[in-house]
Amino acid sequence: LLPLHYDDQKIFGIWCTLIPNGHGRGLNEAAQMRFGKDLDALDQDQITALMILARSPQYFDAPPKNLEEGVRHVTNKYHELYGGLGKGTGSN
Repeated sequence: LLPLHYDDQKIFGIWCTLIPNGHGRGLNEAAQMRFGKDLDALDQDQITALMILARSPQYFDAPPKNLEEGVRHVTNKYHELYGGLGKGTGSN
């Protein structure tokens, strides 16, 4: 029903605010908890990590190595499919 009342940008904003992050809600709160930065200050690898965490919040309590491996995997797969991510390196 949301698409009947809101455009895609508004729906994405709602999602970013309400997504569970392992210890609360919202991507900005997750960025602060995980990296000590606002969402708009994150680099590509940190954004990738947040996307993994949004999809699998249990990574918040996993060893950081597991999340780093996930970031490398997603980054490598993206490079294979699309040829790059921009400024990210695939490792933190």
